[in-house]
Formats: sequence, C-alpha cells, structure tokens
Amino acid sequence: MTKLFRFSTGPLALSLVALLGGCASVPMMAEKPDATPPKLVQTDKKDPETGRALLDWDRPGAFGKVAGDLKAVGDGACMAARVDLEALGYHPEARNDKGEAMPGGGFYCYPKPNGDKPDAVAPRLTPSARKGSDGQPSLAWDRPGAFGKVPAALQAKGDVACMLAGIEFEAIAYHPQAAGPDGAPLPGGGFYCFRKKTGDQPAEKAPQLTRLDGVLGWDRPAAFGAVPQALRARGDAVCAKAGSTQQAIGYHPAALDEKGQPIPGGGYFCAAKPNASRVARA
Repeated sequence: MTKLFRFSTGPLALSLVALLGGCASVPMMAEKPDATPPKLVQTDKKDPETGRALLDWDRPGAFGKVAGDLKAVGDGACMAARVDLEALGYHPEARNDKGEAMPGGGFYCYPKPNGDKPDAVAPRLTPSARKGSDGQPSLAWDRPGAFGKVPAALQAKGDVACMLAGIEFEAIAYHPQAAGPDGAPLPGGGFYCFRKKTGDQPAEKAPQLTRLDGVLGWDRPAAFGAVPQALRARGDAVCAKAGSTQQAIGYHPAALDEKGQPIPGGGYFCAAKPNASRVARA
C-alpha cells in the first residue's frame, strides 16, 4: 500500500522570481540571518497563470542558512510553489511587500540539484517531535526535497491518499522508492502531501465523473472541499450505497456527472477513512 505522510505549515513566504530567471551559481547563505530582514518587492515579471506581478526578495543575502527540521518545513513550502525548488535560506522576520512581518518567517527557494526528478537517495519516514492522538510520535519525511514530480497517471491516486489524511491536502510530490521507518521501500512508493491553495474549500473548477478502465470515478479528487456539517448525514447516506464502510469525506456543490451536467445537490467524494493519528500535522 502506498504510504503518505505530510508536514504542513502555516503561512510561509517564497521567493520565485529570481529562480525563474536562473542564476549562474548557487547563492551563498550567511551563517545567521542579517539584522535587517529582507522584504518582498514587485518585479516587472508576471505570473503566467494569474497575470499578477511576481515578487522577489530585495536582499537575498539577508537570509541565513536553513537546516534540520526547519529545512524540511522550508523544502515542503518551496515545493508547494514549484516541485523543483528547495529552501536554501530562512529569515524569521522576513517582510511582505507591505513591509509587515510575515507569520512563520520567509524562505529563500532555489532549484534542487535533482530538479523535478526523484533524488537517487530516497526519503524516509522518521518519528517527529509531534505526537498523534494516540500519544505516539507522528511520522514525517526526513528529506522532502528528495521527492520528484507526481506522474500524471498517479496524481489522482496521490490526491486521494492525501485527502484521506485531511481534505485540505493534495499530493504535490512523489518518490517511487520512498522508505518506511525501517528503511525498507514502501510498496507503491510515497506521496508528499501539502495544503491545497483552496484549503478545505471546493475548487473553482468542478470535478467530473469519468470512466477509467470501465470504472466510474472522479477525474479531479483534489477539487473537493470539506463536507458542510448540514450535509454530512446526506453525504454519508449517499456513500453508504457504495458500501457500508464508505463515508463522505469531500463535497463539491457544482460536481458534474459523466455527461458533464451538474449533479442536483452536488457531488460527494466517498472513502473509508483510515486512522490518520500518526500523520504529521502542524
């Protein structure tokens, strides 16, 4: 069974503009953050998806080196913006483009040596400082930067795996040889889960029922949001028709049927929800 574990974070700032332009060499980070924090400033470059002006750090040299648990958090944050990025630096008092201190500080992101490919050395699940509801240490990936891009054929599978741990999560990276706590490769590999841009809200583009190898299912599981409390009983009843162990874990008010028509009352994502107490949380 494919395993997934996540390390989610609060708001984190990412520097992407300089990275997109490329650098002749890897920038050197200082041993400690500078007393004067870096600030995000607008550039003349545009985000190809939104058309908004991209931001960049005014003083990359103000960042300090990042390592340990903070490196893992930063790598995940950078990968959420673009899977081929990792965190090279961190400043606890980094400022946004309005000059305000950003909650959680800011990371300086830079292309990984392995790009968007899985690293030769696989990531491994290790006990974290956080504990699950059972009182046992949660598990987290030791090297998020070792993950590569999720293959298109595995994206839906990965999103479902992440959603089972939390509807607000999606799969942003994958490694075919990801290892468990004992160091042995996990059957099916492992996914790295991170909070969706829409969080637990439904995506603007609705999911649609499609057939794959004769089996009916949703084309974009990550498009579902949380099931509203008022609809939970109805959703569970709908899902129970597919099996007594099934329950509604996601809902989209504009979900489409196989013919592309809106489903009256919306659509539910059904699954047997596993115990996620040992999944790393922030």
